[in-house]
Amino acid sequence: KLMRRIHVSDAAEHDSQHFEAVLDPQNTSRVVYADKAYPSRERDARLTALGWRLQLQRKAQAGKPLSDCQQRRNRRLASPRERVEHVYAGMSQM
Repeated sequence: KLMRRIHVSDAAEHDSQHFEAVLDPQNTSRVVYADKAYPSRERDARLTALGWRLQLQRKAQAGKPLSDCQQRRNRRLASPRERVEHVYAGMSQM
């Protein structure tokens, strides 16, 4: 998988504000992996309607922990992401 689009901003803006700007409509995979900061009902509905397959981790709500099934799903979704994130972590340590 290749990185095809980037968006640069200052640290005052959260990454989730630019989530859709880095999606490449020419990407044939159409699968999007992201962590717990990105899900929202509006975004999920909009991107699903555009043909994206969202694989976003879920976040527990205050006083309501994730179910065992949701925890297993989050671990399953973390696996492809960690392969990419470990590369960037290694580069940042140089």
